[in-house]
Amino acid sequence: MSEFFHEVKPRGSEHFPFELYHTPKEWPWIFPDHWHEEMEIFLVTCGRIELVLDGKAVELGPGDVALINPGQIHGYRSLTDGAGYEAYVFPLEHLLFASEDDDQLDGLRPLVEGKMGFPLFLPREPALQGLIRSILEVNTLKEPGFQLLTKAYLLQLVVALAQRSALTPMPASRHNDICRHILRYIQQHYTEKISVSDIAAEVGLSSTYFSAFFTQHFSQRFSDYLCTYRIAQSCLLLDSTALSVTAVALAVGFSSGSYFIQRFRREKGMTPYAYRNR
Repeated sequence: MSEFFHEVKPRGSEHFPFELYHTPKEWPWIFPDHWHEEMEIFLVTCGRIELVLDGKAVELGPGDVALINPGQIHGYRSLTDGAGYEAYVFPLEHLLFASEDDDQLDGLRPLVEGKMGFPLFLPREPALQGLIRSILEVNTLKEPGFQLLTKAYLLQLVVALAQRSALTPMPASRHNDICRHILRYIQQHYTEKISVSDIAAEVGLSSTYFSAFFTQHFSQRFSDYLCTYRIAQSCLLLDSTALSVTAVALAVGFSSGSYFIQRFRREKGMTPYAYRNR
């Protein structure tokens, strides 16, 4: 089974593993919590989007830019019809030079090693916003020299944030490890009946503390989160198999077809039948 929560996928090319992503076509859309080893620049182009980062939910609007550090658990979903974004994902280590100078040792190297991090929000300054637009534009057009231009713009962004004292220390957190353990357990057991006591014991917490911990770090109750994840998995089966709706419901861990249809309509705004025939 591939690690859905730990996102590991090829990006760009072998020598330029940088990738630009756009809004999915269907609405409403949701990307459950996940993490990856690359940096991510997330720009809202239209509508309203909820971003959950390390358990804290924030609402973003057009022009807002979130900077997601490597390893940070994050997810997002559309809040309004037509909500759109562009996300640029890239490995920080590919900004390093083979020969290191003081700026690289003091500025870039701590970012690559995870000792320093980017701020959650990019300040709404014309110069900084212009850098983001330039990065996205050159990676859309991909004209000759765009790879060097991309690195130049990204280095300018690092320098600009450093000059504003916006780069911050990244403390190690045991809570992050527990959250990743929880997500892996859900991925491996979502087709089964999962009780709070089962998953709490798995991650070494009491049932009472687990419920509070989960709500604090994932901004919703465990039962709602598990249901949303199961719905996401059911969409894959509805798209790629001819299984009946009831069979899909049971395959992703729902106890009955009727409850599955009810929750699916609440999550997606349509029935599973309509989703399959959309």
